[in-house]
Amino acid sequence: MCQRTSGLVPAHLARHDVRCEHPDCVVPMCVMHQRAFEAGHLDLLRYLEPRWRQEIAHTVMHVGLITAYRRLTAGRFPSVAPSRD
Repeated sequence: MCQRTSGLVPAHLARHDVRCEHPDCVVPMCVMHQRAFEAGHLDLLRYLEPRWRQEIAHTVMHVGLITAYRRLTAGRFPSVAPSRD
């Protein structure tokens, strides 16, 4: 996201109540972005895909596809191109 390489903290992709200690449950983030993500204000998915695909899959395993999508996109839905029918 911000390309920082120091002062990073582990950001839990699944909710904290999942309590998984597996390395795939977290990705490194600066404190500012981690707080925005936890508050539900950061659309993180575009920054995770494709490099952090394994961590995304691990999150889906814990909370399911729809919940993971909502958490990783701050609840935003993808834009859909109008059909040409």
